[in-house]
Amino acid sequence: MASNLAEDHDRIAADLNDGLIHRMFALSLDLHAALTLLGDHQAAEKISLAISGLHQAIKDLRTTIYDLRPPA
Repeated sequence: MASNLAEDHDRIAADLNDGLIHRMFALSLDLHAALTLLGDHQAAEKISLAISGLHQAIKDLRTTIYDLRPPA
């Protein structure tokens, strides 16, 4: 049973990394590209904050995934 839980953990971690984390990173790249199109300093600042927030969310999600451990 512990082996099944470990396999489930690995599968879920891979699914989150290949899906959600990649999409979040792609969004941050899109926002970065949008920064070059803006002439408005306030809007650029807001987008920069959103990019930072996405990067922190990705880091937090990765930490949560790798901190998950199947019960002993």
